[in-house]
Formats: sequence, C-alpha cells, structure tokens
Amino acid sequence: MSWDYTETQQLLHSMGDLSVAPAQTEANVLNVETAPPSPSLHLIYQIITSQHKQTQRDSKKARVATKQLQVAISKVAKTCSEIGERIAAIECRADALESDLGAVTKQAAMHESQLSDIQWKVEDFENRQRRNNLRLIGIQEGVEGQDSRAFIIRLLKTALPEQTGWDWEKEIQRAHRGTAPPGVLWDALKAAIRGETLSYALKREKQRHLAISAAQTELASLESQIVGLARNNAPIQDTLDKITVTRAKIIQLYLDQDIIKAQIRTQECYEFSERVGKVLAYKTRQKAARSAIVAIKDRQGQTVYGDRLTHREVEITPQLVLLGTDGVAYPEYSQRFLFLAMSVARCCIASNWLESTPPTFNHWLVRMCSLFYLEMGSYACKGRRRRRMGEAIWAQWLGNNESGS
Repeated sequence: MSWDYTETQQLLHSMGDLSVAPAQTEANVLNVETAPPSPSLHLIYQIITSQHKQTQRDSKKARVATKQLQVAISKVAKTCSEIGERIAAIECRADALESDLGAVTKQAAMHESQLSDIQWKVEDFENRQRRNNLRLIGIQEGVEGQDSRAFIIRLLKTALPEQTGWDWEKEIQRAHRGTAPPGVLWDALKAAIRGETLSYALKREKQRHLAISAAQTELASLESQIVGLARNNAPIQDTLDKITVTRAKIIQLYLDQDIIKAQIRTQECYEFSERVGKVLAYKTRQKAARSAIVAIKDRQGQTVYGDRLTHREVEITPQLVLLGTDGVAYPEYSQRFLFLAMSVARCCIASNWLESTPPTFNHWLVRMCSLFYLEMGSYACKGRRRRRMGEAIWAQWLGNNESGS
C-alpha cells in the first residue's frame, strides 16, 4: 500500500500536529523527496479499523450469498432426486406395458388365426347352403309359366297341405329350369325335360349366418381397439372381457349346428349324410325304354351302394327319371327332401303333369326311400334290429302311398 505524503500532511495539520515539519535544508528536502516521514499510529489504527469493518461487511454479504446458493443447490438436488424416482417409476411402467403389449400381440395373433378359421367355416357353410337344392325332374316344359317360383310354391302347398306351419315364401328362395341330369339319354323325337331346381333354405340358418357375420365384425373391431388402448395407457380389461363374450357368442352360434345334428338319431347318421353327395339316375341304351338304373354316388364319383341300388331296375317312364337332391348339405334336410320328393311325385301324377306311370312307381319310390332310411339306421343298430327298422319304415310308407293313391 503506497502513502500519499501530501494528503498525510493535510490530515496532520487538521489534527494540530505540526511538529513533524522539519526545517527546510538541502538534506531535508532531499529526504522529503526520497523518503517521506511515516504517518502516526493513530492514523494507521483508524485506517486499519476502517478496512476491517469493510472486510466484515464484505464477508457478511458473501456468507449470505453462500447460504442462498446452498439453499438453491439443496432444492436442485431434491428436484433431481424426485426426477430420478419418477424416471424409475416410468421405466417400471414401461416394462409392464411392454409385457402386456407382448401378451396382447400374441392374443391378437391367436384371435386372427381363429377368425380366419371361423371365416373359412362360414364360407364352407355358405357353400353347403347354396348346394341345399331340391331337383325335380319330370315336370313338362312350360307348365310352370313365367314365374317358376310361384308355380313351385303352389305345387308344394298342394302336395303338403298338412304342413300349415311352413312359410313357403321364405323356405323357397328361387326356382328355375336347370339342365338335364348328366348321363340321361333322351329319345331324339322328344325334347329334353329340364328339372326344376329349388333353393331351399331355412330362415333360422340365414339368421344364424347373419349373426355370425355381425359377431365377427364386432370381434375384429374390438381387437383393433386393444392396440390403441395399450399405447394410451388405458385400461384394456373391459375390452378383453367384451372379446371373450363375443368369442363365446360365435362359438355358441356354431354349436347351434351341433344342436341341429342332435335332431337326427345319432352322430353317425350325420356323418353318413355328409358323405352322400349326389343322387343320380340315368337311362341307358342297353335297357328297355321303360327301365332305368339308379345309383347313389358321393362327390368323388364313387358308388356308395353298388350292390343294392346301382343295378336295381325301376319301371318308370324316361320322362320321370328321379326325384332327389343335388347334394345333401345338412343332415336334417335329407329326410325332408325325400318326403318332399315323394309328395311332389304323387301330386304330379294326380295332376296329370307327367305322362302315365305304372302303378308300381309308388312302390318303387317307397322302397328306395326305405333302403335309404335303413342304411341311415344301420349306423345306430345292427343285425335283426336294423332289418326290422327298415321293414317297418317300408311298410309304413307303403301303406301311406297305397291309401293316398
């Protein structure tokens, strides 16, 4: 620290201390210029005291600033700790969501596979439903007029007057002339008689298919909502419950088909009905004009009953070839189809819509149906019981036809 001599002299004069001023000599002048005299102790004390107080004030301000800084640092540390805890909780939640999302993804893949299987089954059922037709061969050309469906409805109402509970307007979807059956060799002098093909669909089957389609649409919508809910951290349990309920509904709708199966005698009867594909009848050149050969074949063209029905000669006219089904789609329809065929045949004969037929026609038709029922019953019973069942059915239908003819 450098001292200003002039300021010190002024301070000493103001305090009354004048003894410090020496005589003006060359030595003193030289001494003043080179080494000024030291200030008094009192002045030094005051200066030191002033500097000490200033230092204390600065230290106090520094301590206050340091304390504030420490408080701010504590707050920052506490905030960092809380942020760390929140980050850890978020990581745990993310791990849990990742696990849930993986489970949901697997479940969605499983549902997609099941949905594709259900869609394939529905398409198969729809295809079978389209094959659920009744083919009537022998009705002369032009007798149905312009509206084949209305003609067939009138025919069935006439043939089945006792079926008052059947709504034929809904049962018969459409009716049209079809091509001649394969293998039928017609006389060149006569025009080929094309059969009437009916689309015979029950109302409850159509309703069941519509319900299955609606349930599948709802299931697909619910499965698409799962991923969105998982991404938004929304609860998905309610949606999973709805999916479970919808799947149970679809399964129940398919179980209705098993309930329909139960209306037949046994499960074996259903399997038998599924194997029967087509009933074919054709006239051959080797036989007489009033003979025919009847065969029941499956969808692969293999003869199901070669010994019993393939070579059985039937005394009918060439125009009345056969009344049967194009393909058995559902088991409970087979009996109703044969019953319809017999009733329609009797109605056609009584109305002279067909050419004259021998009186043995009804006997043959009943015999053919009895053999059919006998074979269906053979899966449920064996031996004499099966034979008695077939004979009883044959006698029952034979008596009904004889009484009605």
